Amino acid sequence: MVNLLGHPPQELVEREGAFRDLCLDKPILGQTGKESKNTNEYYGGPFFNTN
Repeated sequence: MVNLLGHPPQELVEREGAFRDLCLDKPILGQTGKESKNTNEYYGGPFFNTN
């Protein structure tokens, strides 16, 4: 994807990192039946790593 779209803006990478472990008020149930306590678990992140 990076070859196609280029690197993501640094602001977006920092924002994703800041909200990565922010817990929800109550767990939510995903399509697989697994409870997730944050959006990172729900969507299967992290989406940006140190590379």
